[in-house]
Amino acid sequence: MESILVRIGRLRRDCNWEGSSFLYQDFQQPNPPIIIHPANFDLEDRVSIVSELHPPAEAIYTYGSHLECETGCAFCVIQNNVQIHQWTAKLSPHNTVFQAEKLAIKEAINWDNSKGIATSIWSGSESALRAISSFKSSNPLVQEAQQALLQNPSMQLNWIKAHVGFLGNEAADNLTKQATKEGTYFHLEAPKCLMKKRLITSLSINGNKTGIQATLGEPSLIYSLKSL
Repeated sequence: MESILVRIGRLRRDCNWEGSSFLYQDFQQPNPPIIIHPANFDLEDRVSIVSELHPPAEAIYTYGSHLECETGCAFCVIQNNVQIHQWTAKLSPHNTVFQAEKLAIKEAINWDNSKGIATSIWSGSESALRAISSFKSSNPLVQEAQQALLQNPSMQLNWIKAHVGFLGNEAADNLTKQATKEGTYFHLEAPKCLMKKRLITSLSINGNKTGIQATLGEPSLIYSLKSL
């Protein structure tokens, strides 16, 4: 099974295994690190994990969620405490909240860049913000967000605590819930962890016929005989 993971995840080749087809383009693949001089990478200083008590009256708020086996994300633009723009996306059920959060942030940055305005973006995902501030990330969504952010030196990303009554945060949350049910579909490759789950499921189904049981161990997959 490890050879299957290497073939799809590293060599980027399609594979058939135990009667199941795995297409490498269906799964999110890592990218080489972005080419930029460390001195020009200032995102560690522009991404704040310390929550401000009172976000500004003009800001962009992002949100990602996985509810009732559905995944979605959204961002909304608030000016003078009034929502003036929104964006939503419905993802596949296999997409993770982490992916949804990163996508919402990336789309918010791109929208802000297209308008040529200087504002701040607020997200409740500390993990997504930390990933974007990292110089060594190989995640394609993170890299796209980084490159867009580097185009706008005045933009700041901030963490905000969820469900404490902030207008923009609550609006983005509600938009995300709507997106999981009726939003416009946005294709995003499945996370690599789904590939492992599918391999385990396939092995378990076929293992029941052959007397072999598969369990997920650390750091690799372990196989044990049910009977000899």
